[in-house]
Amino acid sequence: MFLAFALAGCDPAGTDARPPNAATKDAGDAKARSAPSAAPADRSARAPRRPPVLGGEPVERTVQAPVRAKDGRTREAARRRYGARLDEAPAPVLLPPAESPYFGGTLVVRPVFWAYSAANGPVSLAIEASTKARVYPEIRPKTPPDRVRGVPAWITENEGIVSISWIEHGIAYSLDVECADPRKALCQDEDLARSIANSLVPVGGKGVDP
Repeated sequence: MFLAFALAGCDPAGTDARPPNAATKDAGDAKARSAPSAAPADRSARAPRRPPVLGGEPVERTVQAPVRAKDGRTREAARRRYGARLDEAPAPVLLPPAESPYFGGTLVVRPVFWAYSAANGPVSLAIEASTKARVYPEIRPKTPPDRVRGVPAWITENEGIVSISWIEHGIAYSLDVECADPRKALCQDEDLARSIANSLVPVGGKGVDP
């Protein structure tokens, strides 16, 4: 026991007896623990590259110029029938005139489109307008071969349904006309659908001035 006390008394600093390089080693370990870990390898260098987008990106259509509602009678009739729905429409609403047998149908309004449907006897029609489109850069635009409402249009027929699509004031429109009996004289060609398209008048919606 005396030897133990004697050895302790020989240590002038009163520290534990450790090898001379122990403190240096401890400091090095602490520094290693506190140092930030090495940055991970750049994952982008290993991640596969996304192929170039070929098309189909959604774009928003906007009214290019104010649309004047010239048919006051139809506008007022539509206002009485559809009320606030006209104000909520995201694009100009084009409807058959008030004196048309196709006026007074069902109008559905959603944030990016509106749709209208009506029927008279064997003939039913549907009109749609959308503020959304998709761009396909790899497809070159082609001028439609027909015209309605003073603008280029596509007119097609499939199983007795005549479809007309066109761009007016920057908005995409479509009209489908279907006959319950395609053998009837008024359903033998595209004239009925063309005349309905040309008769449509703006009654409200975004971009339409009173």
